[in-house]
Amino acid sequence: IQAALKLDLPEEQKSQLQMIHGDNFYAVGNYEKAMESYANIVREELSPAMIVKLEFRLGCLNEKLGEKETALGHFQNVISTRDSTGELRKMQHDALFAAVDLLNASARSMDALVLLRMHLHDQKSQFKDEILFRIGKTHELLKNYDAARQTFATILTMYPQSKFVDNAQLEMARCADLAGDFSTALTAYQQFLRDYPGADSYQEAFLRQEFLSKFSPARLQSVDAAFNDILSKNMSGLPRAEILMQWAEKQINTFHDYANALQFLKQAIVA
Repeated sequence: IQAALKLDLPEEQKSQLQMIHGDNFYAVGNYEKAMESYANIVREELSPAMIVKLEFRLGCLNEKLGEKETALGHFQNVISTRDSTGELRKMQHDALFAAVDLLNASARSMDALVLLRMHLHDQKSQFKDEILFRIGKTHELLKNYDAARQTFATILTMYPQSKFVDNAQLEMARCADLAGDFSTALTAYQQFLRDYPGADSYQEAFLRQEFLSKFSPARLQSVDAAFNDILSKNMSGLPRAEILMQWAEKQINTFHDYANALQFLKQAIVA
C-alpha cells in the first residue's frame, strides 16, 4: 500500500488506500499509525457513505486511544446521519451502543437513556429489542430497579423470539435482588432456571437462588444451619462481610432476634 500511495493515482483511489492502510494498522494495534493514515484521507474525495464509515473508524480509534469525548463525537456523527438506503444501518446500530457505553462509563447514564429512547421510537429500527435491553441495563446502573424490571418485562412480552429474552428474565431477577425484594427475586431466578437450562448464566443463577432459598428459612430453628451451609458452599459469591450484614438484617426484620443480629454485625466488622 505504501508503494501504491507513491504512484500518481487519483485522489479518490489514494483516500481509499489510506483507509485500508489505517484499517490494517488498527487491526494489529498500532493506533498511532492508524490515526496518521486516516488523517491523510481527503474527505472531499469520499462518498457520503464512506465519510460515515471513516467517522465510525475514528470513533473506535479514539476510544482505543483513551480520547473518550472525541470518540463520542464521532459516534454521534455516525448516528445522526440520514440513511435512506439502509446501507449504514448496522454501523449506526454499533455506533449507538458504543456511544451508550461511553456515556454510562462517564457517569452520564441519563444522557444514555435520552439517546436510547430517541432511537427506540425510530420506526425503521431493526434493533428495538436490544435498545430496550440497553435501556433496562441503564436503569439498573441508575438504581431505578422498578423501571428496569418493567423494561425487561416488555422485552418478554413484545419480543418473545428475541435473543435477549433469557438475559431479560435473568435481569428481572437481579433487579428484584438488588432492590431487596428477595422473595420476588427467588421466584424469578427459579423461573429463569426452568425456562433456560442451557443459558450461559445458569450456574450463576442457580447459586443465587440456592442462597436466597437458604436465606428465607421458614422457621427460626433453621437459620443457623442455613447460614452455615451458605458460608461453607460459598453459594452467594458475595464477600463474607456482606453475607453477615444481610443475615443480620434477616434476624432483625424477620425474626426480631436483635441479640443474634448484633453478633452477626460484630462478625461483619471483623470480616
